[in-house]
Amino acid sequence: MKKLFATSFTTILILFSHAALTDDLDIYITSPVSAKARVLFIIDESGSMAFGPNTDRCLVTNTPKDCFLNDDQPSQRTFQVKKAMRTVIDESDDDLYMAIMGFRGKKVSRSDPLSCQIKDEGGNCLKADIRVLTKFLNLEESNSRGSLKWAVTRLGHDMSTPTLSALHDAVQWYKEGIDATRHNGSQENIPSPILNHCQPNHIVLLSDGAPNSNSIEKNGWGYTNNDLDDREPDNYSPECEWSDKTTGHAFEATETPQDGRCSPDFVEYAHNADLNPSMDGTQFVTTHTIGFHTTPLANTFLAYIAEKGGGDFFTADNADELTEVLQSLVHDAKAVVDTSINTPTIPFDPSNIAVSQNSLYLPVFKPAVNPFWFGNLKKYEFKITTTGDFQLVDANDASALNVDNSFVDDARSFWSDTPDGNNPLAGGSASKRTGSRNLYTYINKNGSTPDTLIDHRLYDFVAREAHPDILNGMLGVTKSSEVTALLKWISTGHGFMGAPLHTAPALLNYQDRLGTSQSILLITTSEGVLSAIDPASGEELWAYMPKELLENIKTIKYQVDNPDDTKLTAERIYGLDGHLEILHDDTNGDNLINGSESVTAIFGMRRGGRNYYALDITDPESPEFKWEIIGGEGNFRQLGQTWAKP
Repeated sequence: MKKLFATSFTTILILFSHAALTDDLDIYITSPVSAKARVLFIIDESGSMAFGPNTDRCLVTNTPKDCFLNDDQPSQRTFQVKKAMRTVIDESDDDLYMAIMGFRGKKVSRSDPLSCQIKDEGGNCLKADIRVLTKFLNLEESNSRGSLKWAVTRLGHDMSTPTLSALHDAVQWYKEGIDATRHNGSQENIPSPILNHCQPNHIVLLSDGAPNSNSIEKNGWGYTNNDLDDREPDNYSPECEWSDKTTGHAFEATETPQDGRCSPDFVEYAHNADLNPSMDGTQFVTTHTIGFHTTPLANTFLAYIAEKGGGDFFTADNADELTEVLQSLVHDAKAVVDTSINTPTIPFDPSNIAVSQNSLYLPVFKPAVNPFWFGNLKKYEFKITTTGDFQLVDANDASALNVDNSFVDDARSFWSDTPDGNNPLAGGSASKRTGSRNLYTYINKNGSTPDTLIDHRLYDFVAREAHPDILNGMLGVTKSSEVTALLKWISTGHGFMGAPLHTAPALLNYQDRLGTSQSILLITTSEGVLSAIDPASGEELWAYMPKELLENIKTIKYQVDNPDDTKLTAERIYGLDGHLEILHDDTNGDNLINGSESVTAIFGMRRGGRNYYALDITDPESPEFKWEIIGGEGNFRQLGQTWAKP
């Protein structure tokens, strides 16, 4: 499977004319189609979802409907599912698409025998009612979580449990799209959500009981595994396995129950087949199942579905347990994505602003199941070939891209000692993170600002001591020796960078009184630092870590020391995840920082927190802390996560 890092340059649009010789050259690289994981939740809406914890006792002397609980009762199963889903939607990370589908039965006319999949106890003909409550929504977009939570309110409880029909439609949706029934009963053709060959695809089936549809014995017709694979499409003779595993019911040897039959075949097909052969690699779906207040036989069925679908099976008996299970599934669903690329920066030439510089700085990162994501910053160059075309070249002046616009395996980006090709974490600026770092913070004890950050090193390698004002609790430890060890560790380069998630590097160009030029690159990462990098060598010159993010050092160190531990329970570390803005009072309009001009870097935290920070970097070698806005305090008590550009 080619990595996203290899395919993000699929389209390079270059606007070039004779005017470009006197104006800046505009180079635009299109954003890649998202490789974020897709998770489709299939939620049981059968009548039993209105039950509560004491249903068995109630059913001894009452009809099922007499045992239904009102929708506002916390012990009702649907109420608990809604509560858990709302929590998962609110607390899931941005790097995910979610969709919600509900399934239940509905009464239909007996005049159409092919629509009658099951009869209820009163002889009424029922048909599967599969509803798409939301299409796949990107959690990073502002309205997505609200739309998903609204869809959760539409979940109900009625009639039967047509699990097979729901799985069939879910797999069909991933394979080639479906003609779906929406929440309001309207019909809509929804295309397949498989858009990138690197995206992980998942189904999460939540049910409170065994399936009770697809029964030929009950005057209906059943699906077979003909419905999704390449066997004869008009042959509806059952070919799927019969057992208690496939039906969720106990039965005699003389019986041939169809309930749930072919469900394992469908999910096994989705996991092993290539659902989109036109893409690179194999596009498959992993199916997980959750038994909510289920019987042992129902659990047998659901566990078998998960086994055939390549996923996991869980049980839960209350909202808290269900929330934990759902969060675990969402957490693990994202672990397969190899690489992502953030916004590149095309800088201008500081010595002659009429001619564009040919360097491109590319932030990359690698998503993982663990809380801390690693990243990198790489440098390439553009050149004009003898035929007048633009070409992306590596440090060897060789083309960095194949004819299909994937990165050449032995390409070596600038700053890299060896070929790094498609590997986002190899080479680049990350490979230069060795030895001691100039890593600063700012702890205001005397109330004066601005303050030179050089006096606020996390660890002083000359004096061999940690910052005296950083206390145990700020790092989540109990001993001062642990504080010293952690601050020394983070102040030493270990060959890694944090992930530059929602930021673009900023290039600043300085000129002193003698005309000597100097440049620095600024970039924020999930490590929780604003790093200043030398564009020539890729080495980090200095970095600033807000005191509010010092608590993440312990988790970052554990993950670096234990790379194979994929079961860390800590929350995702976003660090400095926000936008970076540069304020430059360019009084002479030459795009250089010179004379008496000043420059300030302002940055927020996005999902990393509620604060904004400002550093005075008029002197590129001696930054100063200028000011901070602390969300939740003083005049900013109502300030939430700082997503907006400062």
